[in-house]
Amino acid sequence: MRAALAAVVLFHAPLAGAQGGPAAPDADAPGAVDLLVKEQARAAFRRGVDALKAGKPGAALPDFLRSRALFPTKNATLNALLCLRQLDRLEEELELLEALLREFPTLTPDEKGTAQRKVAELRAVLGTIAIDGAPIGAAIVIDGRNRADFPAVGPLYVPAGAHVVRVYKEGFEPFEGRVDVAGGQVARVNAKLRGLLTSGRLRVLERGGRALDVVVDGIAVGQTPWEGPLAVGAHVVALRGVEDLGTQPAMVRVTAQQVTLLTLEAEVLDAPLLVRATPAGSAIAIDSVEVAHGIWEGRLRSGPHRLEVAAEGFVAEQREIHLEAGQKVITIELERDPDAALWRKPSRVVREVGAAIVIAPMMGGDVASACPSQCRGSRGVGTLVTAYGGYELASGVGFGVSAGYLFARRSLEGRPVEVTALGGEFPPNKGEANETLQLSGILLGAAASRRTDDERFPLLARIGVGGFFARVGDARRARFPEDTGTLAPELVESRPVFHLYLAPEVRLGLRITDHVEVGAGLSALLLIALSAPKWGEAGGRGVVLSQEEGGYNLYAPESLADTFSVILAPGLSARYDF
Repeated sequence: MRAALAAVVLFHAPLAGAQGGPAAPDADAPGAVDLLVKEQARAAFRRGVDALKAGKPGAALPDFLRSRALFPTKNATLNALLCLRQLDRLEEELELLEALLREFPTLTPDEKGTAQRKVAELRAVLGTIAIDGAPIGAAIVIDGRNRADFPAVGPLYVPAGAHVVRVYKEGFEPFEGRVDVAGGQVARVNAKLRGLLTSGRLRVLERGGRALDVVVDGIAVGQTPWEGPLAVGAHVVALRGVEDLGTQPAMVRVTAQQVTLLTLEAEVLDAPLLVRATPAGSAIAIDSVEVAHGIWEGRLRSGPHRLEVAAEGFVAEQREIHLEAGQKVITIELERDPDAALWRKPSRVVREVGAAIVIAPMMGGDVASACPSQCRGSRGVGTLVTAYGGYELASGVGFGVSAGYLFARRSLEGRPVEVTALGGEFPPNKGEANETLQLSGILLGAAASRRTDDERFPLLARIGVGGFFARVGDARRARFPEDTGTLAPELVESRPVFHLYLAPEVRLGLRITDHVEVGAGLSALLLIALSAPKWGEAGGRGVVLSQEEGGYNLYAPESLADTFSVILAPGLSARYDF
C-alpha cells in the first residue's frame, strides 16, 4: 500500500510555503470571499505548513482542513492529502481526492490523471458501509468520526477490518454496532432506531456564555445553550469551538422525566490526541471518562492524562501519558486473556455417525495362521458403521456412548487341510481347501475424547472401550487327491464369540456451519477374545470319503478367532452439536 501512495507525491512537490512562505490561495477557488475570512484561512494554512515542515502531519492536518473550510484552495487540499497519506487515513484520503476532482476542474492533465488512478486504487482496497433503516436526518458516526446524515449522499468508505457504527437522532434510542468489512465489498448495517420510551432532558451551558458546538456521545447535536431529550443513563459531553477552544470530555447522567443541567467552561485545548484500540469495540476512557469504542480523536489540554482501554476477553491496559502541543497518536493492541469466560466454548450435546473401511491383517485364528506362504487369498476387509452420542464440555473434553456394526471377510485358497477317519484305524487324509472366513457383530461401549479449540479445523482424539458381540464363521470346501480329487461338500461353521475392545481414534474435522462438522480420520479396534471357538467343537464336522479311506473323516479342531487382533478403520464422519 505504501508504494501505491507514492503516485500522489507529484502533487506535493511544490509544497506550499516550502520556498519562502505559504502560497496564496488558488485563483480558481470558487466564489468571492470576505478579506477577513481569507486572512484567517491563510493563517491556518501557514500553521499547517510549519507543522508539516516539523514532521507533525497530525498537527498540520486540522489547520489545512480549517483553511479549506474557510476558503477552499487546491494547495490546502493537496497538503491535507499529504497529511492523510502520512497518517495512513485511507478513507479520508479517498474522500478528499474525490473532492479535489469535483471542486477544482483546472487541475493539470497529469494531476487529474494521478488523482483518478489513486481513487481507483483506494476504492479497490477500501470497503464501504451502507446504512439501512435509519430515520431521515440521523447522524452516522463511524469509529468516532461523524461521516454523514442519513441517507448518505456518497459512499461511506472504511479500511478493511472491524468498525464501530453509531447512528443517532434526537428523540430515538441510539444504535451502536460492530461490523466487519472486506476490501472492495459493501457491508450493510440495519440501523432501525426505536423511539425513546423513557427519556430525560439535558441542558448544556458554557460558563462564559459563548456559542460552542455541543458534542454528545461523539455526535454534534447543536450549540450552547442547548437542550434536548436523551436516553436515560450516562452520556459523554464535550464542547468544540473555533481554533483550539473547547472542553475535555465530561460524564453526565440523565434522569428520567427530569432536566439535567451541565455547565462547562471552555479552554484552549492545544494537545490533539488520536487513540486507536484493537480489538474494534474496545472501550477507551480518558481521565476515567469513557469517550469512545475502538477509536477516538479529539483535543485535550497539555499535561498528564490517564488512558484506559478495555474489552471483554482481553487484558485491560492503563497508561499514564503526557501530552504536549502537536498531535499524538497512540495505538494499543490488547492481549487476549486466555482465562476469560468469553473464550470458553459452551458445553454441547454431540451426535455423530461414521462409516469406515475395515482392514483386518489378523483374522481367522488357527485356520488363517495354518496357511503357508504358497496359499492364495486376501487380507480381511469389510465395513464399519458407528453412531455416537455424548456431551462435550467447554474445555473440549467429551464423554459419551457408542454403538456400531462391524463386518469383515477374508478368503483363502489352497490351504492344506487333513481329516482323520473315525476310530483312528486309517492314516490322516491330506488335501487342500478353499475357505471364506467371516467376522461380524455389534459393538457397544463408552468413549472419552479431547477436541482442540480450532474453530475451522478441529482435531479430535478419542478412546473407546466396550464389548464386541460377534460371530465367526468359516465356509469350507476341500479336495482330497487320495479320494480321486473330488470336491467335498461345502461346510459352514459359525460360532459366537465375545471380545473386549479398546478403540483409539484420531480425526481432523472441517466446520461447515455453527452446528455441523464433517471429518476424516483413522480408528483402530484392539480385540481381545474371551473364548476360542473351534471348528467342530459342537460334535465334530467332517467329510465322507471312500470306504478305503475310512468313510467319515473329521477335520482337526482349529480355532476360528484370534485371542488378540487389531483392526484398522480409516473413514469419514458427520457431527451435529447443539
